[in-house]
Amino acid sequence: MCSSDLRFVHVQDDSFGTAIYSRWPLQNAETLELGGVSQARADAQTPIGPIELLDVHTLPPRTLEYLPVHLQGLRDIEGWVQTATGEFLVAGDFNTGPRAALFRKLRSVVTDAWLQAGSGPGYTWPNGLFPLPPARFDHVLLSNGLAAVAAEGGVGEGSDHRPVRVEGAKRGQRSEE
Repeated sequence: MCSSDLRFVHVQDDSFGTAIYSRWPLQNAETLELGGVSQARADAQTPIGPIELLDVHTLPPRTLEYLPVHLQGLRDIEGWVQTATGEFLVAGDFNTGPRAALFRKLRSVVTDAWLQAGSGPGYTWPNGLFPLPPARFDHVLLSNGLAAVAAEGGVGEGSDHRPVRVEGAKRGQRSEE
């Protein structure tokens, strides 16, 4: 693990390492296990107040063996969201699209940043590496006290995913990245 005031990195020997990089100081950084996979969590001290950050990467449901682990990961993320007490941001590779049951169920307690402020389908996978239909598997979910004022996709060099950049603000206030 590597940590400083502005970053928290958990390196692994597989593709499930996780990291949070912030322009604002991080506190209480830790690795949580959700759905059998390590996820990074930290509190960011931002100009609009503290925001709890959770970086997620669920196991892809590419085999029948992986499917129950993937679904448990989504249920664990849902449980984390349901018990969060302050403002939060959950972002990362959910390995599932926005029409999945998790997203339909959470719409009353989260804002999907792409649906609020993005343009177009927002495809993030497979980034041109595989001959598969594109999908939006990477999401930024905000607590309902936060708003997305801009959302855009990136190139994602070196990854099979494209990144998502979101500019957010407290609801009713001007923009803060």
